[in-house]
Amino acid sequence: RSAPPGASRHLPREGGGVDRAQVLVEALPYIKRFHGQVVVVKVGGNAIEQRKEETLLDVVLLRYVGMATAVDLEAVPLVEA
Repeated sequence: RSAPPGASRHLPREGGGVDRAQVLVEALPYIKRFHGQVVVVKVGGNAIEQRKEETLLDVVLLRYVGMATAVDLEAVPLVEA
């Protein structure tokens, strides 16, 4: 399946609550659709090298809303926790 519109956007971590609320409102249909299912998150090099914390927090958010996540690191450098 192809990613839903806006899937590559990260949930805003700073700034207005209105922006965060808008992203969540847009995501609600997908949260309902994929709740309880396994979601594969394919992570490219830039997402880990330059935006590691944001990317991992987004994966955690998917777990919080009821999706089982499998992360495919597609040949990125080893992630150190």
